[in-house]
Amino acid sequence: MTYKQGNDQVMRVPGEFTFEVRAIDVAGNVDPTAASHTFTVDFTGPGVSLDSGPEGTVATSSVTFEFSSPNPGEVDHYSCTLVPTKPSGPRTEDNNCMSPKAYNGLQDGEYLFIVTAFDAASNSGEARRSFTVDTTP
Repeated sequence: MTYKQGNDQVMRVPGEFTFEVRAIDVAGNVDPTAASHTFTVDFTGPGVSLDSGPEGTVATSSVTFEFSSPNPGEVDHYSCTLVPTKPSGPRTEDNNCMSPKAYNGLQDGEYLFIVTAFDAASNSGEARRSFTVDTTP
């Protein structure tokens, strides 16, 4: 990659790269020793899985989800979202949740739970589960 002042390049390919800079004076003499820096471009988010929680129809208004990552050292934080889908309603978001994540006082209806794992570079991976609350006797 060649960089010219005012020409911002965006890294779109993951991998390891080395950036080198050489000075050239007004007479055209090139510095024989390049200054360099090696860096990694990463777009891969951490894995996350739902280990337990409601599935199908449940007859309770309180639910708990447990989740984990196969590589917990890669996770900076988790975000949990509960979306009522039928009837629709306001979503509940917790941008720094921990396992287990509990919800209480849910109304009868269909829901979607989403847990997203983020790494330090804000790459993400997610797991989802739909379930229905039906507390009618």
